[in-house]
Amino acid sequence: MRQKLFAHIFLAFFLFLLALLFPVRAEAGSGSIQFTAAKQEIKKGDNFTVVCQVVSEEQFLDAEFNIVYDADILLFVKGGSKVSGGNGVLHVQSVGNETAAVKKTFSLQFKAQKKGNTTLTTDGDIKVLDEEGTSFSMSSNQLMISVVKKKKKAPAATATEEPVITPEPTATPEPTAAPTREPTPTPAPTEEPEPEETAAGSITLEVKKDQGITLLKNSYEFEVMDPSELEKIPAGYIQTSIELENVTVPAFTIENDLDNNFLLLYLRGPSGESTFYQYDREEKTIQRYTGNMVEKINKGAGSDGQKGSYPIPYYVLLGIITGLVVLVLCMLIAMLKMAMKKKDVF
Repeated sequence: MRQKLFAHIFLAFFLFLLALLFPVRAEAGSGSIQFTAAKQEIKKGDNFTVVCQVVSEEQFLDAEFNIVYDADILLFVKGGSKVSGGNGVLHVQSVGNETAAVKKTFSLQFKAQKKGNTTLTTDGDIKVLDEEGTSFSMSSNQLMISVVKKKKKAPAATATEEPVITPEPTATPEPTAAPTREPTPTPAPTEEPEPEETAAGSITLEVKKDQGITLLKNSYEFEVMDPSELEKIPAGYIQTSIELENVTVPAFTIENDLDNNFLLLYLRGPSGESTFYQYDREEKTIQRYTGNMVEKINKGAGSDGQKGSYPIPYYVLLGIITGLVVLVLCMLIAMLKMAMKKKDVF
């Protein structure tokens, strides 16, 4: 009887340890798709960017869904390799990923082509899957965009010629001896100080296009480069665009603060090196984004979005638990032997 009791205890404890080693997987969580824009009132003919983010508290691997809008009001320009379609329906397909994350961002660029209002939102099924293929429960907001008529610039006032009145000739009086005056000393001309050479950015930018190349000019000249050649961008920034003197230029804006006064431009400066420059929207100035900031920021953000990871490797935990199982088994066997010896004695 006592042997059966110990056998039941041993079996229950062994099943408990197996449950620790192979825990039952919890159901996938929920998330949302969020649409945001720097401004929701756009002038007709302007380009603008809509940021679409897939966000969840738990890590997910793949995402696939459709976005609808009024194609008569907005013209889709581009959205990266994960976005396709147009004519009122965009298909976002980010599948086959190897790294799980809690957030994925898609930058959608449109052109306002007709006056009116339209809403950007998802349509149909939203497929967001984790590494096990379990589907998330997702929701989505709606972003209202209003396209307004661009105001025409008032024509510059032209100066009207006033009639020239010719005075009638009058009799010339005989010259009289004028009193002699000592000549007043003429002040020596003062030389205007030459402007000191300052860092790129002290003078307001001028923007022009020359043979398909966009150039920014202040005291120096910068060529706008194609950001698709970049391998890394500063963490926390996403690719958008900005309009400078009616010319659309690719830019990088802070992901969580699209209205921030400062953004980054990818330019080739006077040194011939292509790098990041910081642009000030308010003062319309530009300065070099100094230092190896891209590497520093990306290195500092390398641990973001790694929720649920173990502080030590999983195989170490597995080894520790296996050792505990062996130790408990040895203790149970020893207890059984002791119990059998006592039975023989009595």
